[in-house]
Amino acid sequence: MPKDLEQASRAAGILLRRRRLIVVRVLAGAIDHPTAEDIHQRARAHDAKISQATIYRTLSILLQHKLIYARDFGDGKTRYEDASHGPHDHIIDAATGAIQNCKDPELEQALRDFMLQRGYALKTYRLDLVCSPARNQKHDKIAARSS
Repeated sequence: MPKDLEQASRAAGILLRRRRLIVVRVLAGAIDHPTAEDIHQRARAHDAKISQATIYRTLSILLQHKLIYARDFGDGKTRYEDASHGPHDHIIDAATGAIQNCKDPELEQALRDFMLQRGYALKTYRLDLVCSPARNQKHDKIAARSS
């Protein structure tokens, strides 16, 4: 289980009592972008009595210390991710809502160059690509012939 978020929380002076530690560990171990409700459900597997209030208070503290990010990917739900993963972009499947992290140094450099050409130095950016699966044109032609 990743310990970066736990260590960063302690280094920031956040008191990690048992239930708060559960929340931090749930977030640190998440490979997706969970909502507060998802975090609550996962935390209840470790402590059935953990409240939603504890989840929201812990998320608020972690956000104040910039140890996690809150993201809205257009589905009306706030999702959370560990900031120790560093800057990265997201690919969002429009059909399923699945979210993938991606990091492409060539894309980042292209964006830096693009901004420099316009007289700006890129400080930071956020890129959320909402996509549909690419259609296989060869498959579509074969399917059209057979129908």
